[in-house]
Amino acid sequence: MTNGTAFTTQAPRHACDDLLDCCRALETLVTSVVLSCEATALKGAVEAAHARLITPTLVGPRKKIRQIAQEAVLNWAFR
Repeated sequence: MTNGTAFTTQAPRHACDDLLDCCRALETLVTSVVLSCEATALKGAVEAAHARLITPTLVGPRKKIRQIAQEAVLNWAFR
């Protein structure tokens, strides 16, 4: 039995969503990410790049950064 009322649900907004929306309207920034030698730091840089907020330049030991990316199963192209 239904009363004819339709309900729609929306995903809850994160506290930073309004700020991110404002940033998306700006130009992508070239950003140095220094010593991204832990998974959370590297993941943050990758997520910001995928969101087109930054164009990251990873600064640090290439071998270590590559190892972290492989361990974290990040899909990132290293040159």
